[in-house]
Amino acid sequence: MKTRLPLLLFTAVLLLASCGSDSPSEALAPSGSRGTSDGQPIPVTSMTVETSMGTETRTFPGQVEGDRRVVVSTMLMARIDKIAAQEGDRVTKGDVLIELDASALNAEKARADAMRSQAQTALTGASNQLSRFRALRERGSATDRELEEVETMHEQAEAALAAAESAVAAVSQQLTHAMITSPVTGHVVARFADPGAMAQPGQPIMEVETTSELRVVASVPEHQINALAEGQAVFVDVDAIQGRFQGRLRAINASSDAPARQYRVEVDRLEATSGDDPSAAPHDPSGGGMARLRPGMYARVHAETALATRGARIHIPEDALVTRGQLTGVWVITENNRALLRWIRPGAHQASTSTVEVLSGLSAGEKIILSARGRVTGGSRVDEQ
Repeated sequence: MKTRLPLLLFTAVLLLASCGSDSPSEALAPSGSRGTSDGQPIPVTSMTVETSMGTETRTFPGQVEGDRRVVVSTMLMARIDKIAAQEGDRVTKGDVLIELDASALNAEKARADAMRSQAQTALTGASNQLSRFRALRERGSATDRELEEVETMHEQAEAALAAAESAVAAVSQQLTHAMITSPVTGHVVARFADPGAMAQPGQPIMEVETTSELRVVASVPEHQINALAEGQAVFVDVDAIQGRFQGRLRAINASSDAPARQYRVEVDRLEATSGDDPSAAPHDPSGGGMARLRPGMYARVHAETALATRGARIHIPEDALVTRGQLTGVWVITENNRALLRWIRPGAHQASTSTVEVLSGLSAGEKIILSARGRVTGGSRVDEQ
């Protein structure tokens, strides 16, 4: 028994020595660099662990829309003679969209023109008569009362002409409403009437949507609306074109849709991007981006929001992680400036910030090594740069 005890001790020492090169307390360093536990301190870059509110990415359904959607109607009650644009047609501001029956207005315009001509003739006669009576009054051949009567007749003729000209202007203005033009440049997206139908004042006839600038309108449930803020950066996936876009929240409606308890939010400043988020829709390899985006397409808005339910969390850069098989750790700097490999339990990765959440193993205020100019081993002296 006595002879076997030294043999067992010797075997145990050999096993420990053979495992030393694969110890989990070693970190790779650039070739040719060395570090020792008691030699010169190894220069390292470090950071102090801090807590922050956790975040998650939430997705809201929506659709692509033009920045403006204008309802085209008329101020007249008249029959629709012609519709010059169909759904899907591109129109320019000022293009004629609808022509109304203007026969009644044209007749009224003719009467107004005749009355104006008559008033103009009457004013000419009154002006000539006024000139004669002024000359007679200077020669004493007319009395003051006669001159005053002629001047009154002249003023009445001027007022009649002004009224006739106003009537002509009013009818001419109404005639312009018989030719309904596009108020914006865009595409016709809806038509509510056909030729031969009776147009009513204020009744929608057509809708035109601008497409020079697009936006995404999404619906957000009431229990999530307070997690969003105007100006917040978001990502938008449009599966129809396999595209991802970045934008910002332009407007958040202050009131919800009562039955559904959904709030309307708008995303503008859309720009095509390939996206780095692994959860993103596949990027369209053919390109096209904004040129292939069309109003009416289904969209998904992704917004990063704070997680207040789980409180503060710890996130560290992914470059600080040390892996040994299935174990993950970080180098912690002790109070006496020594390196200590600490095993941790990592959580979710944040691709946008290249960080990983630490579920356990680290505490706020501790210092960890991000990079080193030498081989760090357990117990190595380090010098924070």
